[in-house]
This record gives sequence, C-alpha cells and structure tokens, in this order.
Amino acid sequence: MRIAAGLLALGSCTAPEATTPVDPAAARVELLAADRAFADSADRHGLEGWMGWLADDAVRLQMGGPVAQGHEAIRRFDDGLFADSTMILRWEPTEAGVFDDGRHGFTTGRGALVRRDGSDTAWAGAYISIWRRADDGSWRVILDTGS
Repeated sequence: MRIAAGLLALGSCTAPEATTPVDPAAARVELLAADRAFADSADRHGLEGWMGWLADDAVRLQMGGPVAQGHEAIRRFDDGLFADSTMILRWEPTEAGVFDDGRHGFTTGRGALVRRDGSDTAWAGAYISIWRRADDGSWRVILDTGS
C-alpha cells in the first residue's frame, strides 16, 4: 500500500510532453552521467550533495516502508543514512533509458552502504531512480527507491 501511495505521488510529478525530438541514445548517456555525478556529489557532500539532485517534488520510497515526498520530508527520511560519517552510500548505474516524452527517464544499478575503510557492508542491493529534465536542461531525480 505504501508503494502504491508513492507511485500515486509520482503521478503529481509529471510534466507536459516535450515538444522537440530527443535522441534516445544521447539521453541515455546523459542520464548515466547524471547518475554518476549524483553519486559523486553524495559521496563528497553527504546529505547536501544528495539533496541537490532531487526535484522539489521528488518522492523517496523504501520497499515495505515509508514514503517521503518533497525536500523537507526526504531530508528527514534520509538524514540517518548520511549521519554516520564512517559510512558511505555508493552506487553505480548499469542501465538507463528515456521515455517517449523526452523529459523523463530512468537509471538502475547496484548500490551499497559501506564503511569508508572498506571493512563492512551494511546494505547492498539494487535501485531505480526516475528522472525528469528540468527547464534548464539538467536532469533531476523525481523518484528513488532501492531493495
């Protein structure tokens, strides 16, 4: 039920169809680069680096857990994830695609919450992020979840 609520919230995140054609291969490369930059930003700047890539109306889902929508709710939701300075959330996208409207896309990959010294892994799994192209042409995450 919580996932359904998050997906309903995602419906409020959609934008009108793009009016210019999009090269899917180029958009895929852009999305992979954006996701890698997102990971680097979170690695270097913690919660602030993470938040900087989220759209104002973004949704965070935790499988079987709570749903958070909007910057303040997501900041509270993810604060604990970044609170321990000895741990780091790392991820690498493995696939990306763009939807027909050219303004929305996705990335998927593998991620892990690991000790910075490499001695322990607290979580490892897969993720999917849904992205929307902002008016300035940049990509912003509108939905993020992992398992």
